[in-house]
Amino acid sequence: MVQLNFMYDGETRITVDAPPGISIMRAALDAGIPRIIGTCGGNATCLTCHCYVDNAWFSKVAPPDAHEKTMLDVLLSSLPNSRLTCQINITEAYEGLTLEVPDFQG
Repeated sequence: MVQLNFMYDGETRITVDAPPGISIMRAALDAGIPRIIGTCGGNATCLTCHCYVDNAWFSKVAPPDAHEKTMLDVLLSSLPNSRLTCQINITEAYEGLTLEVPDFQG
């Protein structure tokens, strides 16, 4: 299992143990993480699993593909460290990964 940290408002942390091989979105949904909705089921079409990858982790996470980049470009709350969690598959290397969950999705 890999521990992932979901942060809210920079101070509230929820830690989840998730198996490698599934998406961060799936792990968040399975754990009932607030504000991760995943309306499209992981197809990168709804933006409801958007998170900010902690800057210390951003270069360690596989980069977004062209489709994900296009989707993030239309998101008003997008920042340079924005990602769609449905597009990040968990690996052992992500042990301790921290993500900030935005106040709103979509």
